[in-house]
Amino acid sequence: MEPDQPEELLSSLGQMLAWMDEMQRAQVEENRQFPEVLQDLPALRPTSIWIPQFLKTSY
Repeated sequence: MEPDQPEELLSSLGQMLAWMDEMQRAQVEENRQFPEVLQDLPALRPTSIWIPQFLKTSY
């Protein structure tokens, strides 16, 4: 495998760092919003789920 040109490597590195920065910013925003979501308790109301009969059987 031949090494790429330094300019290409730096460009790729820059793109990866920019992507990582954007992901970090998005995670910070999600973390900031999380307590607000928890205060909206009706949104967290449990929903009914279907459980197969064989899982309901006790031995």
